Amino acid sequence: MPITQENRSIAISTPLGQDVLIVNHLSWSEQLGQPFQGLLQLASTDGDINPTDLLKQPVSIQVGKVDETPFYLHGYATQLAQAGLRSGMFEYHLTLAPWFELLRHVGGSQIFQQQSVVDIAKAVIDARGFTAELEDRLTQTYRQRAYCVQYAESDFHFLSRLFEEEGIYYFFEYANDAHTMVLCDDVSAHQAVDSLDSLPYHELDSGSTETCVSNFSRQRHFCTASYVLRDYDFQKPRAEMTVRQNAADTNSEWQWYEFPGRFFETDDGQHYARVLTEAAVARQEKATVNVSTGKISAGDLLTITSHPTDALNQEYLITGRHIQASAGDVGVGSASATASFNGQLHVQPSSIPYRSIRETPRPPMPGPQIATVVGPDGEEIWTDSFGRIKIQFAWDIVGAGDDSSSCWIRVTQPWTGKGWGAASIPRVGEEVIVAFLDGDVDRPIVTGRVFNADRMPPEELASGQAKTVFRTRSTKDGDVDCFHELTFDDTKDAELIYLHSERDFQRVVENNDSLTVGSEKQDSGDQSIEIYNDQNIKVGVGSGSGSQTTEIGQDRSTTIDAGDDTLTIQQGDRTVTAESGSITIEANTSITLKCGESIIQITPSGISIQASQIDITAEAQANIAAPEINATADAALALSGGATTDLTSDGQLTVQGAIVQIN
Repeated sequence: MPITQENRSIAISTPLGQDVLIVNHLSWSEQLGQPFQGLLQLASTDGDINPTDLLKQPVSIQVGKVDETPFYLHGYATQLAQAGLRSGMFEYHLTLAPWFELLRHVGGSQIFQQQSVVDIAKAVIDARGFTAELEDRLTQTYRQRAYCVQYAESDFHFLSRLFEEEGIYYFFEYANDAHTMVLCDDVSAHQAVDSLDSLPYHELDSGSTETCVSNFSRQRHFCTASYVLRDYDFQKPRAEMTVRQNAADTNSEWQWYEFPGRFFETDDGQHYARVLTEAAVARQEKATVNVSTGKISAGDLLTITSHPTDALNQEYLITGRHIQASAGDVGVGSASATASFNGQLHVQPSSIPYRSIRETPRPPMPGPQIATVVGPDGEEIWTDSFGRIKIQFAWDIVGAGDDSSSCWIRVTQPWTGKGWGAASIPRVGEEVIVAFLDGDVDRPIVTGRVFNADRMPPEELASGQAKTVFRTRSTKDGDVDCFHELTFDDTKDAELIYLHSERDFQRVVENNDSLTVGSEKQDSGDQSIEIYNDQNIKVGVGSGSGSQTTEIGQDRSTTIDAGDDTLTIQQGDRTVTAESGSITIEANTSITLKCGESIIQITPSGISIQASQIDITAEAQANIAAPEINATADAALALSGGATTDLTSDGQLTVQGAIVQIN
């Protein structure tokens, strides 16, 4: 005779078909903020059920005797095991879990920007196709997270830790063919079950058949009295970013201090401290109660009445539920005779806010990571006023490789001060090393840069390994020939410092400037300066009192290939002295000496002297020799000798005048 679920207190519906599996026993556990788990002991005449036909498939369960209104459970099959033969039937063990539990098996790494936790959760869940099975009953508005990373973790773990941080929890509502995950953060998201909004308390052995609760048990635990969170924001380095939240009636004076508190605004920090405190208080006092019905689930409200301790007669939030139900083993006696149900509820007063404890760990960051500097299309440098950059991690397969790939990320510099220090901005395309402050995946910082096969060092290391090179690249659109460079070559006996400016070079010395060519050992040393255009030198700029002194140990040579040479002395004298040697001034056309109206001009054809008065004085002898000498005076010409005056001619001597006096 074929087996059937008809008239059994527990019935199951699976993709395998009606009556392929029969439920013998059911165990069902729920807790706010946690996935439920259903464990079923099943019987079947089929000993060759293929698990693939059932795993990840929806399963519905109906619980209730024939003469009563049933309640429903629903989940997805996550595990199926065959446990051998029992009473001539093949025994199977089936595990059910919510669709949210399935997200443990999918995940990876991705970046979310400028989104709240609620936005992130909905985006992740929508990508997995479960949007219709999610309900939002949240009452608070949650901050926009500038940068939030899911790193090497499942979707389930990622969303769980975000929910726990923000104080969001969830429960499940069941229908005969589905279950819904309800997000909540306040008691207003909960409601009582119709016709079961209150139940009386009965003694465990009262024998009453009335739907009731019994065996109320409660415990009180020691917990942290206050939470203190502190953080730091580099954009507000002097801001006091410490928040405190005290728990009421904890019988404790101990506090929990945490840094970093993972906030940049004190209001956000106060929210996180409150969430931690409420999570501690919610677990300070625990209570359990047995219930005779399975229609009340975690997330429902229930008012207990008739308890002999009047203080316990109040409204409670069901924080957890555990069900043990049996329909009797198939083939062993009467199923209805062995059917049983046991239910236990975990409750807390509805006046106490519920929060899940923060137990899902953040993904560990074992070390630094590789990333590439990115920016908008066409930009070679993309930064902000803090010198921050945008990057794309090597693992990021979602990012577009532009300025939307990350938040602004700080870059370590070799030297920082208030308006002074060193700043070098990594450029688009560079490979950088990224570390994480306090190991937090949401707080990256660029700590270094590395070469790769596309971006090799500025020198061939096989031949230039002794060189320390600082070489830039002109931007935008600079090529390999457009750069500034400072190179230190430490090759023994060929040491060199090389400085190259692609265009202009400005040097400012506010006090003294000393240049020494050659070493202290007086080794030979040369200096060569080549200027391809003009050179302007000003000494004494500003004060006008500067001097220039040039000392040359041996020769000096100045050559002007084409053009003029002008020396102007506004005030003062010029002295040229050759203490042992001669001075030669040579010109092909003329040499002119001019002082006021007096002029001496030397040309290839002669020398001309022009002045109002010319004096020629020799202490011993003055000789004038020429084939012909003319001495002319418009008025008078006097030749005088102090002792003797001789006029001598080898030929003819003529003395002529209107009157010639010889005495």
